[in-house]
Amino acid sequence: MEIKKPFKSHLPQLEEFFKTVISDTAAKEEIKIPDFVDEEVKEKMKYCEDYFKKGSNISILIALDGEKIIGTISSSYCDSDIKSVIKDLKKDSMKIGTVYIHPSYQRKGLAKILLNEMYKILRSKNVEKFYLDSGYKSAQRYWTKNLGEPFFTAKDYWGPKMDNLIWKVKL
Repeated sequence: MEIKKPFKSHLPQLEEFFKTVISDTAAKEEIKIPDFVDEEVKEKMKYCEDYFKKGSNISILIALDGEKIIGTISSSYCDSDIKSVIKDLKKDSMKIGTVYIHPSYQRKGLAKILLNEMYKILRSKNVEKFYLDSGYKSAQRYWTKNLGEPFFTAKDYWGPKMDNLIWKVKL
């Protein structure tokens, strides 16, 4: 396994990776929102494309098994999902997001490896804390187990009984 920054040539494979992972997650989470997978994949791809723009504040890492993308993680300034509910958020507050692990590689410690690698990038930028949010129940359980209780719960943020949990983590 190798962890590295993606190249533009990875974009088609990233799109397939996101389709696979988000489709699997939507099925497991029983998400019935029309066009959910397509919209999520589109959003993730826009984010990946923005990563390659000059002056981008986005950092992305991919995990590879040979040539196959098996995991992703990113960091950037906080987006509207966090800004809309944390009112005293500083302008340059950072978040970790886009943490996705291929279904065949889940529960093998890959998310922790990616998280630790992203910690190194954040520390190199003198970031002292970051936010992480999650709307998927399975991911919420994972992050609660690994980061502790969430800092904030945005009730019904994604719909009825679909909360967005937000963690604030000091490095």
